Amino acid sequence: MKPFFSKLILLAALLLIGKNNLLIAQDTYNVTKTLKKINIVNIEFEAILDSLLKKEQQCSYYKESLIWSVSFTQLKDDEYAISITMQTELSEQYKYLGYFHIGKVLFVLSGPHIHKDFFTECSTKQKFTTKNMKMPQIEDYSTWLYGYKGKTLFLRESFPLPCD
Repeated sequence: MKPFFSKLILLAALLLIGKNNLLIAQDTYNVTKTLKKINIVNIEFEAILDSLLKKEQQCSYYKESLIWSVSFTQLKDDEYAISITMQTELSEQYKYLGYFHIGKVLFVLSGPHIHKDFFTECSTKQKFTTKNMKMPQIEDYSTWLYGYKGKTLFLRESFPLPCD
């Protein structure tokens, strides 16, 4: 092949690679949230989260970059539904009440308020940034639904993904 054609093919390949990288970069955007640190005060709930975390970490699909999500929904005056699952991104529109860690794993909390039977607030705040996809990915992660009524915590339903 003549040197001119070799250079032309190389230039075309570089342009295609550059264009594809530019398209990939345009498909994502950063979301930054400043969240208040919270501490878990409910030992039973912390043990449940720790147990779920350890089970999921044994699965081949589990990624250390996953963010665990804990969401409280008030059903009645003293009754709550608690949803526990995972996500890859922080939502731009969603209001998070705070964050905590178990080991190095990030948990975010949402709901009507920080439930005093489970958490205490700290004055510390921290910024978290995730790279979000403009076209949302279809994600499927294990989910657990707990209930809390009259100081009693109980499992309502669980939807664990098969772990290989």
